[in-house]
Amino acid sequence: MEESVKKPKLLLSFVMDNGVSVSGEKLGALMTGFRAFFAETAGDGDLETELICYDTFAPRVVKSFASPEVLPVKGGRFPLFARATDLALDRLFAREAEWKGKGEETARPWLFLLSDGMTLDETEAVVARMDAAEREGRLMVLPFRLSPKLRSERIQSLDRTKHMIEILEGHIPDFFGFVTAKLRARDEAPAGGTARFAKNDFEGWALL
Repeated sequence: MEESVKKPKLLLSFVMDNGVSVSGEKLGALMTGFRAFFAETAGDGDLETELICYDTFAPRVVKSFASPEVLPVKGGRFPLFARATDLALDRLFAREAEWKGKGEETARPWLFLLSDGMTLDETEAVVARMDAAEREGRLMVLPFRLSPKLRSERIQSLDRTKHMIEILEGHIPDFFGFVTAKLRARDEAPAGGTARFAKNDFEGWALL
């Protein structure tokens, strides 16, 4: 009988825009997808997930790494992308350090950014922070746009440097399907192997 191979702990952090332009059906579809995704992956002991949204002048942890509870989310918040992303990075690296302190092996974390194209805060510092972590091999950043039009120059700049992937209207379920498929590929990778996860993998998907 073959022994199961323990995978390194993988942390997934999601920063979701719930600003003034994200409400109604779009916000409902996103939260339906997140709740289903968190429920589906809850039994994976090697995986932890977190969701952070905007909440007036400060970001809010809607679902934490340490708990399965998902708090309710309202639309119409102030779009403060940088503050939310900074909080996500702080908590992501702190959680990673916590697991390493317990002797656990950790994989490179995945950070998903879902923006509807508007922010009121400065993004230069947080983008530089993400860039540095990616260059050091400490982070995988996957930025997505929920709208074809990016109304903020700061988000337009992010798109130019990070090449945000557009989630077309009606295709929010495909986003979660893709993430789930990549997690499955990771689980099925041979011992010592890694599951490839790159932006080029999105070719052929309805997200583009």
